[in-house]
Amino acid sequence: MTTPADLLSRAGIQNTAAHRAVVSILQKTPAISGADILVTLASDRADATGSPSTGELQRVLAELSAAGVVGRVSAEGDGDTHYHLMPASGQARLVCRRCGTRVQASMDTVHAHLPDLHGTGFSAVFETDVIWWGLCERCVQQNAQAQPQ
Repeated sequence: MTTPADLLSRAGIQNTAAHRAVVSILQKTPAISGADILVTLASDRADATGSPSTGELQRVLAELSAAGVVGRVSAEGDGDTHYHLMPASGQARLVCRRCGTRVQASMDTVHAHLPDLHGTGFSAVFETDVIWWGLCERCVQQNAQAQPQ
């Protein structure tokens, strides 16, 4: 796995403790709300540097997002914005909006679902960064079981 410092360096982002800590959390968690990142940061940093501020977290997430390192999605379950690391170039994954399960997708799957480029003004695709958001089979089954018969 790429270290947070390496990821930040490749993206041209300042390598600060706050940036490394947020990337580290996102490497361990498929999709996490800002509030949960803040709680995790506070518990991880309580002994060393104290709790981070909400403003500090928002600044770090905005910088990571602007650099294409972090993506955001509104989660179905709680309606909060959840943050996730973007896949490396040429990778694809599926992510469950409810439980956050991540599955790596094959590039054959991606290419099979690429739009027909005819008439778009593009003649070739050189890179793809794809995330499909939906519900995993377990969450679909739980949803079906929760529905009244």
